Amino acid sequence: VVVDFLLADSSYLQSALARKQQIPLRGQLVPILALEDLILLKMLAGRLQDQADLEKIEARRSELQIDWAYSYHRRAVGRPDDLLDEDPWYVSLGNTAQERAQVYSDWLETSVSGKEWDQIRKATQQGRVVGSGSFQDEIGSRIGRRLKGETRGRPKRVDRSEIALCPQFTAV
Repeated sequence: VVVDFLLADSSYLQSALARKQQIPLRGQLVPILALEDLILLKMLAGRLQDQADLEKIEARRSELQIDWAYSYHRRAVGRPDDLLDEDPWYVSLGNTAQERAQVYSDWLETSVSGKEWDQIRKATQQGRVVGSGSFQDEIGSRIGRRLKGETRGRPKRVDRSEIALCPQFTAV
């Protein structure tokens, strides 16, 4: 049995661990992530194996009963939650709860392109955010971190032949 360990080094991962479920395995209770958290983490990782796992989950979607209990998605697909307010954007999707739920579900299925998922994965893996420069600056100032423009690793090597010398330092 292959086991992955999850180190909860962010508030999201800590909340994912708080939602864990216990399953019996060979006489032991083993903690596992809720399916919804597993899906999100696999989408963010984006490795080939994760993509294959997501395809298997998608193929069994109707029998798995994915809940999304901790997000607005649950309310948007027609299961109200008194702790959440109606989002004005969501209300504008239709005149009835059923119509809004259908429009939202359709939007969710088609709204994010493969290129956008790639951008989200890359930003997540680099500890950055997706958005305009001003949005990145705003989020960066709120959390006290620079979120754009820096690449990791050593600076690129400069070809010395391309450096222009000042006339006063040129040998005569």
